[in-house]
Amino acid sequence: MTENQIATEQDFLRFMETHQFIFERIEHPAVFTCAEADSHHAGIEAVSTKNLFLCDKKSRRFFLSVTACEKTVKLDDLASKLGISHIRFASEENLQRLLGVTKGSVTMMGLVNDGEHNVELWVTPLQKG
Repeated sequence: MTENQIATEQDFLRFMETHQFIFERIEHPAVFTCAEADSHHAGIEAVSTKNLFLCDKKSRRFFLSVTACEKTVKLDDLASKLGISHIRFASEENLQRLLGVTKGSVTMMGLVNDGEHNVELWVTPLQKG
């Protein structure tokens, strides 16, 4: 964890409230598929997303790709859109170091821990339904 990271869950909740985010807290174990995630929030009006933590070939650039669950992510196409030749899943070590989370817990909220802005956010258009 770097000094810019939010250290605890309480710190994160305080950050959300201080910045006047409107949110509903839903706790669940780490999930690795959209189907697993959906089983924990049935009945909630929201767009289900897949969050992929990626990097370039040499782990110099990092990306958080957020896509609606029903969409397929073609890594070669994404790499081309990002202007790089190759993209792959980043290591768990880099995930922990940059976003302060572990596999199965990747979310845009982890960006609050990226105080040096090393992670580039890539959100594809999200539509419910």
